[in-house]
Amino acid sequence: MPKTSYLRTHYLMLMAVLMSTLLVRATKWEALPSLSEGSGNFVCGTVEGDLILLGGIGWRDDIKQWRDTIWRFDATATKWTVAGKLPSPVAYAAFGQTQEGIYFAGGSDGQKMHNTLHFLNHALELQPVAKFAPPLCYSGSTIAEGQLFVVSGGTDPNDLKTLTNLFYAVNLRTGKTTLLPEYAGGRLLVPGAATVGRSVYVFGGATWDATDNRAINTDSAFAYSLEEKRWKAIKSYPMPVRGLASCVLADRYILLGGGYGETFTDFAVLYDTETNSYLKTQPLPSKAMANFIVAGDFIYWVGGEHAMRQRSDAVHRIHWRTLLREAKPMKSFRGN
Repeated sequence: MPKTSYLRTHYLMLMAVLMSTLLVRATKWEALPSLSEGSGNFVCGTVEGDLILLGGIGWRDDIKQWRDTIWRFDATATKWTVAGKLPSPVAYAAFGQTQEGIYFAGGSDGQKMHNTLHFLNHALELQPVAKFAPPLCYSGSTIAEGQLFVVSGGTDPNDLKTLTNLFYAVNLRTGKTTLLPEYAGGRLLVPGAATVGRSVYVFGGATWDATDNRAINTDSAFAYSLEEKRWKAIKSYPMPVRGLASCVLADRYILLGGGYGETFTDFAVLYDTETNSYLKTQPLPSKAMANFIVAGDFIYWVGGEHAMRQRSDAVHRIHWRTLLREAKPMKSFRGN
């Protein structure tokens, strides 16, 4: 075989192997460098395509730690670095992403609730926007139309008897709070929330049984119309669960997954806002109550609670179009 033909054949074989490897990586959850220590319940988002984590919860020697660290993940170099410190620890806050940066409000430092709306810009400069009330923790939250919507949650992270069915919007520019019709799903702990179009969608969560001192999960789901200013029931989530992660894909679907049902779960579905139905997609890479972060073509699955009194350091990602492409109608479901 002539040398040029041999080199050309060898080159094509190498390219085929490379493309095959990339295709496999694109269609499966890819493990990335771990966090330096397990973490969950943080504020998170993206800045210039990189992942940002603020604060959160960790456990060490069976002691709960409230964090004040700002972590940045360079998505190109796939490397974590400490990018700064918060003025005080924060966890269980309501938060959301805009093109300008990350907003968060409420949550706690373990001793007291935070009553300030904060904004983190692209330079990772933390700016207090305004005081607001009432601050909550363990809420569902989502951003739309210049407002941070906060649904359910409690007024004290150490007392779940304080759970509410409050639903309000915090103006991102002024911090002004507008009370909206109370959440139709009741007084809940960690429901999942997302916005598509002019509707706020809320899934799952848990009520608190003070008599038996336990959380009772729900499969209820509701949508709030910003135009009609009212709640309506939508198709229930496939199983009772609290702590669902959520994110919007293709301006139509809401990816929902993880959380705690009868145990921690890796189950994931897409909710189709146009047909009020669920599509099953591939399982998450770990069973946890964690966070989705969308950055560019990827969805990241980061940290989270994977066992009681523990937090995970695992980080994975996948091309989000893969989840849409592989989604299938749900015929039946047996929870785990």
